Amino acid sequence: GFFAGEGCISLRRCKRGVGGVSAIIGEKPRAIRDACQLRYGGRIVPTRRRHGDKIHTYWRWYINSRVDCLKLLRSIAPHLWLKKRQAEIAIQLLKILLKGGRAWKHTGAKCRRWKPGRPKVIPESVWLERDRLWNEFKLHGLP
Repeated sequence: GFFAGEGCISLRRCKRGVGGVSAIIGEKPRAIRDACQLRYGGRIVPTRRRHGDKIHTYWRWYINSRVDCLKLLRSIAPHLWLKKRQAEIAIQLLKILLKGGRAWKHTGAKCRRWKPGRPKVIPESVWLERDRLWNEFKLHGLP
């Protein structure tokens, strides 16, 4: 339940690469935040907001690692209701991104971490699938 109210799944898109997926949870109780970070990785960042004369500090837990984000989404997706389809789309996209490894971070660029057997240039089929998933993701209420 807390992910539905306090969390979001975010897609990042870039022109020269495939982009990425992030999971963000803003939660006041420290115990939940810390337990999630221990289990799935990521980082906790303070965010300050002004409400009238008072400044409140909120803590956001970010997961930007493709592997950690996939692990989190796979474990919570069966329990989601409102964001279930968004999680499913993000999981599909992460599977595509992980196939290419770091070589797919940039199109056609010489990648120092390229490994034999992986294409140096992102295949057209990957671009088309990425765009299809991106558009479907937008239809499910995300900016």
